[in-house]
Amino acid sequence: MLNAGIMAAPPGLTSDGYELQFGTNYIGHALFTKLLLHVLEKTAAMPDADVRIVSLSSHGHVYAPKEGVLFDTLCTDAESLGAYGRYGQSKLAIILWTRQMARKYLQFTLASIHPGVVRTNLMNNATGSPWVIRVLGKVANKVVTPVDQGVRN
Repeated sequence: MLNAGIMAAPPGLTSDGYELQFGTNYIGHALFTKLLLHVLEKTAAMPDADVRIVSLSSHGHVYAPKEGVLFDTLCTDAESLGAYGRYGQSKLAIILWTRQMARKYLQFTLASIHPGVVRTNLMNNATGSPWVIRVLGKVANKVVTPVDQGVRN
């Protein structure tokens, strides 16, 4: 389960020089999976194996630039995209990557899922959001799906 993520972070770069949300939400997951591929392939070759790679997506991919992933922004802070444009780009990338991995690794089950709006601390750290969105996020957390139900979605 590839679930680590940030949302609506202020402009910034990872220690490796990638846009912060893209580095966290996409590159981290892709690299983690790449490092485990040998083990996953060996496991998939075992009798009755059921190797699954599930990446957490979100509805946020709709906030990606209309052109898709803007590769020329990935090694910049991409401030011009705005907090949600950067988030959307990272979520679109993980969806597209998961689709491509599913085509390449037929011995695995791959899925990119959106669990719905789940009560997490994601909005608490969305400091790149306007203040009104952060307040609404805290209010919404009182009525959205609890984590123990969200994991079953």
